[in-house]
Formats: sequence, structure tokens, C-alpha cells
Amino acid sequence: MVEEERHGNSAEEGTARPVDPVPDRRGPARGPYTAIEKTYTALTAFVAAKGVTPESFQYEEDLNSPKDISPDKLETNFYFPLKG
Repeated sequence: MVEEERHGNSAEEGTARPVDPVPDRRGPARGPYTAIEKTYTALTAFVAAKGVTPESFQYEEDLNSPKDISPDKLETNFYFPLKG
């Protein structure tokens, strides 16, 4: 079961899907929080190129903390819920 189905992160249960900024790669984005804007820009372009419509919100899931690890090793999942 994928993350968004467990948490029901969309208006209709199970319609949100995570979008990976690099389609052939699975796993979180890695790098400092200062790169988040670039990641959202890349994700927005990727979603637009696929011809799908995102919901009006996006969210992140931090997999580790800058208290415990260096900024270049931070891992974050980015989610772009898509409209039905």
C-alpha cells in the first residue's frame, strides 16, 4: 500500500499520488532544505509535462533531521496530490 492511501491525503480517499522528480528513480529527494524551491519547480514542470492537474496543495515528508545528519544527506519525500 502506498503512503498516500494509508494517510488519505486528498479530498477523495486514495486519489493522491506521489510524483518523483526523476521518473526512473525511486526514493526521496536528497539534499539541503535550501534546495526545496528548485525541487518544487522541477516537480511542477514534470506534472505539467505529464498533462495532469495537481490539487491546490502539496506537502513534504522529512525522513530525517538536520539535528542528526548533515544537510547534504537530508531526505525528503515530496507529494503532489493529483485531481481525479
